[in-house]
Order: sequence, then C-alpha cells, then structure tokens
Amino acid sequence: MVLQSLSCSGATVLAWTLHSVEQLAILRHLVDIDECLEQSIQCGANRMCFNMRGSYQCIDTPCPPNYQRDPDTGFCLKSCPPNDLECALSPYALEYKLLALPRGIAAAQDLIRLVAYTQEGVMHPRTTFLEVEPAPASPFALRDEHLKGVLFTTRALQEPRTYRMRVRALSHSQEGALEYQTTFIVYIAVSTYPY
Repeated sequence: MVLQSLSCSGATVLAWTLHSVEQLAILRHLVDIDECLEQSIQCGANRMCFNMRGSYQCIDTPCPPNYQRDPDTGFCLKSCPPNDLECALSPYALEYKLLALPRGIAAAQDLIRLVAYTQEGVMHPRTTFLEVEPAPASPFALRDEHLKGVLFTTRALQEPRTYRMRVRALSHSQEGALEYQTTFIVYIAVSTYPY
C-alpha cells in the first residue's frame, strides 16, 4: 500500500508500509518535502502549518485572552489593562515550537534548546525552565543547562505519534524578583519513517 510520495535526490520515490532491504536503503537517502512551504499551505487565523515527515497538519495556536500576536515573530505577547494584577502576574509571552522527528532516535538524545529573551532581544541572563503538567508516558524530558531549557529523549522513539509539551521559562531580576515568564508550547511529531 502506498503511503506518501517523497523527494529523493530530485526523484520521486514511493514509501510502502512493508519495507524490503532495498526499500530501506532508499529510505535512508530520502529528504522530507516541506508541504507547508512548497504548497504555500494557509491554515487560517490562530493556526500554523506543521510540516511533519511525510505530511503536514494544521494545528491550533491561539493567543490567550489579554495577548496579541506579534506580526513579526508570531509570538503571543501580553497586553494587560492598567492595574490588572492577575494579568500582570501571568506569563509575558507564549511561543509555539514545532519539531518533526524520524522514528528510531535513541534515548538520551538532545533535541532542542529553548531560550528566553528580554524585550530587547537579548538572552535573559537569569532564567530557569520547568515542564508544566508533564505527561507520565512521554518519551521526553527537560533539563536546565546554561540558561537554556534542553528537551531530550528518555527512551527510543519507536511509536509514530504527536506529543504536546508545555514548558515555562522563569526569568528573574538581579534582586531575584520574577521579571518575565515565557510559556513554550512544543509540538513533537514522531514519524512512521526512519528519515
């Protein structure tokens, strides 16, 4: 059964559910086509095109109440009414990150590094990262490393599936007061394919 047509050194190759040794050799040299870019996919307001290996998906990326989407970065930035303390204490920015991975990545592999920036666009010098509401069956974890949140695998990625992680970055002033909060929503798609 044919699953998807893929680009391989300029040629089109068909991927099958049952792979012979020759088909597996071909699969190692395949390059994923970015359907979002190549087909100019427009998902609509508050949605992003998520290029996955072998396909794409439009995912919801709404900004919460009191946030506005920055037209340059696509981030959701807080816009609080005056004297709204509850709003002022919530995260300053919400960023969506999309990560498409091949099947078969081993355990203990670093995948991405998350960074929190100041309003001036400089990496914040006092930031810690934590996963919010971690899923017990998730094959991913997060660690703090040199002002970055490093997302890594806790076991080999064998099951094709899309995961969603929520990571909070807490940035503090020199006096130790909370200065900024950034929330990252990370979508991770593990492919059926080993490329």
